[in-house]
Amino acid sequence: MLVRVYGRVVHPHGVNETTPITGDGVIEYVRSGVGRLDGAVHGGDRHRVAYTGGVVEDDYLAPGEWLAYVYPSKASEQGRSYSMTLGIPKTGEITLADALGVVVDDKIIVKGDPGPAGASITGAVDNGDQTVSFTLSDGTETEPVPIPPGPQGERGPAGVDGADGQDGVQGVQGDPGPEGERGPEGPEGPEGPQGERGPEGPRGEQGDEGPEGPRGPKGDQGDDGPEGPEGPQGEQGIQGLPGNTGSKGDKGDQGAKGDPGNLGSTLIYGVGRPDVPSSMSTETRASVNAAPNGAEFISTDGPQGAWKWQKQGTAWRVTVGDTGWRAIPLPAPYAEGSTVRVRREGRLVYAAHGTPQQWTQWNPGIAKTSGVSTGKAWDGTIGFIPDNRTIAQIYHGDTGAVVGAVGWSTEGNGFLGLTHTASSNMVFELQAAISQAWPTSLPGDAA
Repeated sequence: MLVRVYGRVVHPHGVNETTPITGDGVIEYVRSGVGRLDGAVHGGDRHRVAYTGGVVEDDYLAPGEWLAYVYPSKASEQGRSYSMTLGIPKTGEITLADALGVVVDDKIIVKGDPGPAGASITGAVDNGDQTVSFTLSDGTETEPVPIPPGPQGERGPAGVDGADGQDGVQGVQGDPGPEGERGPEGPEGPEGPQGERGPEGPRGEQGDEGPEGPRGPKGDQGDDGPEGPEGPQGEQGIQGLPGNTGSKGDKGDQGAKGDPGNLGSTLIYGVGRPDVPSSMSTETRASVNAAPNGAEFISTDGPQGAWKWQKQGTAWRVTVGDTGWRAIPLPAPYAEGSTVRVRREGRLVYAAHGTPQQWTQWNPGIAKTSGVSTGKAWDGTIGFIPDNRTIAQIYHGDTGAVVGAVGWSTEGNGFLGLTHTASSNMVFELQAAISQAWPTSLPGDAA
C-alpha cells in the first residue's frame, strides 16, 4: 500500500521547529536502506519530484523511513540544499510537515491527533531583553518568548574573512551534466615500456601469389636419345573441342643449383614495355638498351596485358602476357549487340562465341551460310594473326550436333570468318599458335 505525500516544503530547525519554503526546486525521496517494518523487508527506492512556490507535487511512497533531499533552484535566494528524515505511515495520506520523524522499534513516529483547543492571546508585554510575554484568555501568562529578528538591514562593510569551516557532509550526487567540448590535444607523452607479448592471433588468409622470380641460367642439355623411325604423316582430322585438363604429375627431383647471374644487368623493372621506348622512363630505357641477350624486363603496369618480356636476339618477346577476352562487334545481318570474342595469351590466340548468350550459349539471331572466305566477322589486327590458317567446328549447345565452322585466316589482317545453319544455342572455341609481336592496341571492348 502506497501513501500520498503532499503539502508545503519546510525546513526543520530542531524538535517541532520548521520554516516553510516559498521558492521552487526539486525534492528527491530516498529509501533509508533495506530494513524491516512489521516483518516485511523493504529494499532501496528513489523518487524525484518538483516543488513550485513551496508546494510539492504529489508523490506516493511505501511506508517506512525515508530521506528527503531538498535542492532549491536558486541557492542565493532560498538557501542551500538540505535533507530531512520522514516517517511514512502504513495507510492514508500525510503532509511533508507531519511526516517529519523517524522509525523507532519498527514503529513510525508521526504527528498525533490534535489536542484540545488552547487559550487565545489577549495581551503582550515587552520584557526589554529581546523577549515578550503573552497574556492568555484564561488569565495565565506565558514564559518569555524570544522576539524574532526584524527585517534585514543594509549590508555593512565587509569584515575580515574568518577561518575556513570544516567540510560539510557530501550531498547526493546530481545528474551528470552534458558532455563538454573536447579540449585541445596535449603533447605526446614519453613512450612507455614495452608490454608483454600478447597471445598469437589467428593465422590470416593466404595473400596473393607474388610475381614470378628471375629465371635462372639454362642448365646443361642432356644426351639425346636414339631417334626413332619416322612414321608416315596422316591426314589432318577435324579439330575437336579442347579436352579436360589431365591430373598433375608427380614433382620431379630438383636439379643442381646454378651460379647466380648478374641481377643488375639481366633483370629490369619499370613502367611501360621494352619494344616501345616512349613508354619507359629515361633510366629504364638506358637499362633496356644496354641489356644483354637473354635479359628479362618486368613491367610494373602491364600495358596491353604484357607483364614479362625476354630479349631474344635483337627483339623483345612477351613471356607472360594476357590481353583478356575482347568483344568484337559483328556486322549486319547479325542482330545489333552480337559479338565474338578474341584473346591473346602468350604464344596462343583464341576465338570464341560472344553475346547475346542464354545459359552460356550464343544467340546471334540469324543463320549465316555464305561461307568462311566471304563471311568476314572481323578483319583482324596485328598481334592477333595466327601463324597458320585454323578452322574449328561450331556445335549446337543442346544437341551437340555440328551446325557450322569458324575459320581464322592468315591472309591480309587475318580475318575471322563464320558459317552456321543455326541461329541460337551455339558454342565454339578456336585456338592457334602465334609468333607475331605483342599488340600495341587492343580491339573491341573488354568482355
